[in-house]
Amino acid sequence: MKTTMKFSAITIAFLALFAACEKEETTIPDIEGVYEGTLTGLTLKTINGGSDQMDATSEITLTGDNEIQVHCYADGFDTT
Repeated sequence: MKTTMKFSAITIAFLALFAACEKEETTIPDIEGVYEGTLTGLTLKTINGGSDQMDATSEITLTGDNEIQVHCYADGFDTT
């Protein structure tokens, strides 16, 4: 009787775990494009004449499977 109860409990736990681990294919929306925002940091004080913020633009392009390229630029700042 105890063996049957243990087996039943293990079977139920296994089925619950298996159902919880089901992985579905998710689709990621298109992220390519141009984004505008603000760069903030202590190192910007020397670039921007004393201010720790500057407006910046980032261009995101898809370069391959699961790979992107980010080109970020602003006044006195340009990196890829």
